[in-house]
Amino acid sequence: MLTWRRVGPSFSGRAPVEALYEQAFPENERRDLSFLMEDRTGVSDFLVFYTRDGEDLSGGEDGVFAGFVSVLKDGDIAHIIYFAVQEELRGRGTGGRIVDAVAGMYPGCRVIADAERPLPGTQSEALRKRRIGFYARCGFEETDVKYNWRGEEYVILSRGGNVTEAEFDAFWEHIEKKDARFGSY
Repeated sequence: MLTWRRVGPSFSGRAPVEALYEQAFPENERRDLSFLMEDRTGVSDFLVFYTRDGEDLSGGEDGVFAGFVSVLKDGDIAHIIYFAVQEELRGRGTGGRIVDAVAGMYPGCRVIADAERPLPGTQSEALRKRRIGFYARCGFEETDVKYNWRGEEYVILSRGGNVTEAEFDAFWEHIEKKDARFGSY
């Protein structure tokens, strides 16, 4: 069983979230976690997930911390900007259940996610292909939207309908108008 809760910067169970965040994302891709957890305008959700699937792991009253998702929403687009699952829970369907839960939280929305583009001949090529394969198994399709952020090449994957480059750009323009802090994103 998977449970979740929206959390803010004063969330008391923050330590494992911070540890996973630092383990899962390279420094050049990270933002201040408090910034991600703080929603000033109604455009963002920071969701923490727990599982009670009988794993031999000890957990608190919510269960075992499974992972987190940071989502920005504008119009009919819900953009997963950060998503991570505890390493010991990977390969057990936990990530797919989290993605399905997120999609269910935004009915009528196209859910999009960034994935680092596989670069042939690089050390990270296989890992990047596995990530894209994970999203494909969760019903995402690759779009034509590709971009560079902080020196890294990304492709946008979408579930629930295609997203064009113009829609992606408009999404970010609207987000930045609602919360200027995302302008330095």
